[in-house]
Amino acid sequence: RELIVCAVNRSLDDGMELSLEFEGFSNLKVLEETEIYSDDLRATNTKDEERVAPAKKNTFNPDTNTVTLKKHSFNMLRLSY
Repeated sequence: RELIVCAVNRSLDDGMELSLEFEGFSNLKVLEETEIYSDDLRATNTKDEERVAPAKKNTFNPDTNTVTLKKHSFNMLRLSY
């Protein structure tokens, strides 16, 4: 079974640490952690260049259930339980 968490950091200036509570879920394991981010807010993709794309990351701490989010980013965390 899987649990998917999506989080957006809307701050234009600051990254953040997101603390999550998983009451009722045990033995969580990270299956995938992905982020969409570009430092350039006006960056776009074209048929010739992909400037903004999902990227794998590894910031989830299973001991504290926290994940680091970059400024103005979309993040997805996929967990098994």
